[in-house]
Amino acid sequence: MRNGWSPHSSGPSHHVVNYLTSTTFTSQLGRRTTQIVRDPAPETLRGDPNIIRAFIDALETKHSYACSTLSFAPDDIDLVAWAAGDETLRAQISVALDLWEDVAFAGIVPECRPPLFANTHTHTGRLEVNVLAPRAVIRRKGDGYIPRAHNPCPPSGVQRNVWDYYQGTLNQIFGWADPYDPSRATRVSGPDWIMKRAAVLERWLGDPDQDLVASFPDINMRFPNEPAPVKIMYATRAYSRTAAPSRSKLLAHLQPILDDLDWVVDLLGPDSIVFRDRKSPETHPFILSGTLCAEHPAEPSADAIALRNSVLVRAPDNLYRAMAKCAEYNRTVLGPEVVNLPAPGDVIKRLRKGRPERRTIAQMVRDTAEAVVGVLKAKTWPYRRNTALGDWCRENGFANSRNLFTDLATSLSRLPTPSAGTDHAPQPNSNTTSEDFTP
Repeated sequence: MRNGWSPHSSGPSHHVVNYLTSTTFTSQLGRRTTQIVRDPAPETLRGDPNIIRAFIDALETKHSYACSTLSFAPDDIDLVAWAAGDETLRAQISVALDLWEDVAFAGIVPECRPPLFANTHTHTGRLEVNVLAPRAVIRRKGDGYIPRAHNPCPPSGVQRNVWDYYQGTLNQIFGWADPYDPSRATRVSGPDWIMKRAAVLERWLGDPDQDLVASFPDINMRFPNEPAPVKIMYATRAYSRTAAPSRSKLLAHLQPILDDLDWVVDLLGPDSIVFRDRKSPETHPFILSGTLCAEHPAEPSADAIALRNSVLVRAPDNLYRAMAKCAEYNRTVLGPEVVNLPAPGDVIKRLRKGRPERRTIAQMVRDTAEAVVGVLKAKTWPYRRNTALGDWCRENGFANSRNLFTDLATSLSRLPTPSAGTDHAPQPNSNTTSEDFTP
């Protein structure tokens, strides 16, 4: 899971709220616009969009809101189970949202926190949880309340670092994918805005043809105003999934496309590729990085993986210490009547609510014993049933007929069940004997 922040923080609230909640949104590619349908539709997890809009619009500060997105890897959250209301997954996301609020408003008492809004996007094939919060807290003044500016994610300092600990803690506790895991290094990467526009281009065009070089001139003509780096990224992502196991083969596949765009490879770094516009060499270059762009990609070492695991193990303790520092800062700014310093166990108590309980050896032995007893009961049921019938026959004067009753019951239990609405069950006739029912 990766926790990211939107660069937007000002303007009318309906822009951000409508983007989060609408079932369709417009995406711009060059001069073309397309309506992208979110299917499944966004699901509201917390809050009311009308309340959050009214609160944000009532603020007089320039930066009035902050929006964060928890992006999960496809194997983090099973979307089928999520849509079916899996209690474990829902509890984990609920804990993540509770902890998000505790981090964003460290130490601030609940009555002074603003309303939050959280919803999901799953149309991309993975879970995204969006959290929208006003950049303010509420302070009591006389008989009323007034807002006070508060940024949950400032550009630097411990209040910024706390979100790294937040991300690492949740990934450690719930086993979600760690974006900094050396074994999960991305194959190709570039500037965030280029990656996003290339992803939109993929959704517009669908899966590229096997011969992308042949189809690329048509793509270039259809989107003449789309920046060349976006098209290069689109082609690179396509080749990284299919026909480019090394940097040399990637460059060989890209060369005809670069010729069509009139771009060139300007520099090959140890782990990067730099492209530049041939017609305007003074423009800003486009830099690709990732394991596929390395001259000699190295497998992640055991030491690097162990080091990262040790960082994740320490994440909950680091999170508490960072939250305590944030609370101390908030206390100096907002006052002791608004901020309470957190206790050392608060973070752990919060996490335990969504963490599955570990089964002890005694519990596992008991569960195994119950399963074995259930199997034995199922296998001994015919014997116990026949014994009970025989006892009933002897007690009621049918001792000589008990074998008949027993064989009859056993045979009838093996007959096929008639279909609903029919009456085709086998019926014994007057000439039937007990032997006819014996298998």
